[in-house]
Amino acid sequence: MIKLAHWGLLDHLPACFGLQWAQISALASLEFRARRRDTKIFRSPQAADDLHGVLMLTEEIPPGDATDISCLQGTVDLDAGEVELIAACLADPQAILISGDKRALRALVSGCPPDISVRLHGRVVCLEQLLVLIARRTSCAIVVQGVLANRELDTAIRAVVAPGGCTEAQFFEGMDAYVAHLRTETANLLLQT
Repeated sequence: MIKLAHWGLLDHLPACFGLQWAQISALASLEFRARRRDTKIFRSPQAADDLHGVLMLTEEIPPGDATDISCLQGTVDLDAGEVELIAACLADPQAILISGDKRALRALVSGCPPDISVRLHGRVVCLEQLLVLIARRTSCAIVVQGVLANRELDTAIRAVVAPGGCTEAQFFEGMDAYVAHLRTETANLLLQT
């Protein structure tokens, strides 16, 4: 959500899944950091304010199962917030996890008990998939223009969207290739889009 706020694409997130903000859950710590305009994660006060505004409309992450939390804790490349998000997703079979952290997604497959990743099969959306969904709902030009403002925020995105932008064909080809590669590293975690 932080990257989407920097790219001016945050408002498109709920519609990609046919939801309203009130149906989306987010970490309380993220709201706190946005409200504080934490300069460690926000490059501009506007991005922090934009994110804080929508987070005020979301629900807090519901508590996950203690057994799942215990299994996830200590997994290399999963921080406390990711553990909380993943455990909440595991507790709700209808929930979808949106993550821009590829290390965490790889850790779910390589560092967690197989039961955890099996329960998340097809329920994870990576940042690149989300950008493709937004581009399909709006236009590729809107996504590319948004990314250009802060393209340095994400290495994979920066590889696709050059400093001068990219064509629609280049965007979709680059994103599709990246998602296909991530699928090979994360088994069946990613949602089929």
